[in-house]
Amino acid sequence: MKLTLALALATSLISTSTASAQQPRSLAGPTYVFFDFGKLALSRDAEASLTELIASIPRRSGAVVEVVGFSDTAGSTGANRSIALKRAIAVRDFLQARGLATETIRISAHGEQQLLVATADGVREAQNRRVEVRVLGQDPR
Repeated sequence: MKLTLALALATSLISTSTASAQQPRSLAGPTYVFFDFGKLALSRDAEASLTELIASIPRRSGAVVEVVGFSDTAGSTGANRSIALKRAIAVRDFLQARGLATETIRISAHGEQQLLVATADGVREAQNRRVEVRVLGQDPR
């Protein structure tokens, strides 16, 4: 009985540590980059925020930068997913142009899913036209 309990406890501890090691922790962000309707251009404020974020990354060993695009609900689902991806690519390109290694950046797009501000379909909402940037990795502490 004691041996079974000890094995169960050891297995539980191993499972817990493995699960936490597999899920990277958010070390910075999200940093929000907002876009004008139908546009891909980064604003000066967005460039300044991203430049500040980049400056914090070299101190973090093994960090991965997650870049996720979103859109508002104006337009078709397919068009919104496409522009969300193009915006994520624009942010990725900005990060790469400032020295961030390609292999450290992961991009994805959710289109009109996961709205920051809930709206009905077909609504132009500036806060939903965004890219979220997070620095992920193991906490260096």
